[in-house]
Amino acid sequence: MDKFKSKLHLGGKTKSKVGGTREENEISDITKFYMHFRKALNSVLQPPHRFKSTGSTKKGKANTVVYEEKGLVTYINKYSERTSGNFHQALQDMANTYQQIADFKSYRDSHLQTELFDPINGSVLTELDNISKLKKAVTDAEAEVNSARKGTEKNPQDQAAGDRLSRANGNLSQAKEKLQRAIDSFKRDDANRINMFVQGAQIQQEFYKKAADAFSQLVANLNTIKERSTNGMLDGSNNERISYDKMNMNQYDEPGYSTTIKNFSSPAVNHKEMNGRCKCRALYDFTAEADDDLSLRKNDEPTILEQVDDQWYYGELNGKKGHFPVEFVEKI
Repeated sequence: MDKFKSKLHLGGKTKSKVGGTREENEISDITKFYMHFRKALNSVLQPPHRFKSTGSTKKGKANTVVYEEKGLVTYINKYSERTSGNFHQALQDMANTYQQIADFKSYRDSHLQTELFDPINGSVLTELDNISKLKKAVTDAEAEVNSARKGTEKNPQDQAAGDRLSRANGNLSQAKEKLQRAIDSFKRDDANRINMFVQGAQIQQEFYKKAADAFSQLVANLNTIKERSTNGMLDGSNNERISYDKMNMNQYDEPGYSTTIKNFSSPAVNHKEMNGRCKCRALYDFTAEADDDLSLRKNDEPTILEQVDDQWYYGELNGKKGHFPVEFVEKI
């Protein structure tokens, strides 16, 4: 009954699955779930950037995760250094908050690796791989039984053929017993596998709590700065404010996060001159995905007007201005 056949992809091979026990079918579904679980979860934890580089990785460059907040921190800090007074302080508090979120994400992902992904790879997937091998052994044993049976059908009096069939039936029984024991053992460990999900959920719960607390504090700080600005105070040199300590990630599991009370003194205004314009060459095609993007074709030579952050340039080509990715070009 072809309509009841399904395809199971294991080890890069396509294998027809016909019939089978309910437990075997369930194991197949669980296998497919784990094969794509990490990718599905990471699509939430690490949203992809608006563009993808087709081979832009450079030799010697570390393969590290760049969180979205990192670029925003760079951007805010650049303008924080060029301002003073209340506006400077507001930008500084914003940058500190987004840096905290990036640190929280880094710690979250590190712990998800050790508490969720590593146990899945080390035990769950190993057991499922063993079950897959035992299922193949059963299939091979069944094929041997069928082959031996044909020999006895051709010559019922052939003692050697009869012995072969007897051995084949014995091997099939043993293979089925091993498979069933492995399935039973796997199912008995359900609680441990569910606990891995509990650990992963708790790690994510803690991250969202920390993030919410950080933004609550940012709102409070910005409101204080706004009131000070409304009252005509140009800076906060004589007022107390809450500033963020660098998060001690070893204390991540403790509720709340550290803050200190200190006097704020606005630094001297640092007006950095924008780097002179320079030409660059496009290494890859880039298609604008927003109104303020600048599409590029490979080997185009746009002029860089400004580096927005560590991920984006703002430049001009053929009279059009817009943003394009740093990784997609090289300066010339």
